[in-house]
Amino acid sequence: MTDKSIFSQLTSIDVNDHIDKKETGKDRFGRAITLSYLSWAWAWDYFKKACPDAKYEIRHWDTRPYLYDENLGYMVETSITANGETHAMWLPVMDGTNSAMKATQQTFATKRKDGTTYNKVVAPATMFDINKTIMRCLVKNMAMFGLGLYIYAGEDLPSDNEEPQTITQSPYAPTHHNPARDIHPDDWMTINAFAGELARAESVAAIQTLVNGQRGNPHLNEMLAMAGKRKAEIIDQLSEQQGE
Repeated sequence: MTDKSIFSQLTSIDVNDHIDKKETGKDRFGRAITLSYLSWAWAWDYFKKACPDAKYEIRHWDTRPYLYDENLGYMVETSITANGETHAMWLPVMDGTNSAMKATQQTFATKRKDGTTYNKVVAPATMFDINKTIMRCLVKNMAMFGLGLYIYAGEDLPSDNEEPQTITQSPYAPTHHNPARDIHPDDWMTINAFAGELARAESVAAIQTLVNGQRGNPHLNEMLAMAGKRKAEIIDQLSEQQGE
């Protein structure tokens, strides 16, 4: 161990050469949705070199490495202990469009930008999906110790390399100067998920239900601003339809 802390060492590592990008489709505004993944093998290689005593654990529920609820879907949880410190992390099992997967196929109507609708199908989860999520959860778990943390914070490079550059945000995302500086990575993911739910909401009442479910969230003000934009959009759409 050098005079830099392990966290400082890990946050300064540039892992961009080992990030896989996958285009999973387009959002309702026609923009490509691209997800970034850090290879778990490379992540663990970097992590173990910095923390040789590191150990990980995959949580089990009744011998199963996942928690399942028929209404909510699957959730996995991991924990890592290194340098006498333990961090836990959890992740829902999702398809390529970040829709929660369940034991059976789901079909629901989704509205396009032009107002037309189509049936979106979410396939049932398999053990392959669960295993993949567990490994992604471990990578996110390592980010709690600093490795690749800048990716979850929405930055292109670790802070020791150059001034961070923020990624393109959702049209309903918070607009303050640099959300990566102000929002914990777990809360940032929560806001992104909230933005996705807003994009699928088709009524003001549905948006209000979403907002009510976020009471107590430390970033409720940002979410309220996002919800306000979506409400205004729906009201404008209704006004246009009534004027036709």
